Amino acid sequence: MKKVVSIILLNYNNTKYTIDCIKSLLNQTYSEFEVIIVDNGSDYRYYKKLVNDLEDFNERLDIKVLRAPYNLYFAGGNNKGIKNAKGIFYVC
Repeated sequence: MKKVVSIILLNYNNTKYTIDCIKSLLNQTYSEFEVIIVDNGSDYRYYKKLVNDLEDFNERLDIKVLRAPYNLYFAGGNNKGIKNAKGIFYVC
């Protein structure tokens, strides 16, 4: 079934808030959404930590991680996420 909502999260040199958000999404009763995380040019160690931390959630949520080669900032990062989204509605 097509996901109706695309939730776009930006991540930059941190994983705590992104993982907290993913945990919160697991508690939602609505499930027709995908999660797109745009790593906005983080240092490689933060990107790797993010990917490793997300392994625990991949079976329960539809998560896609995109890596930007440099910081696209808020608008550019969200635009990158939207370009890869499959939903009808976007939450940025």
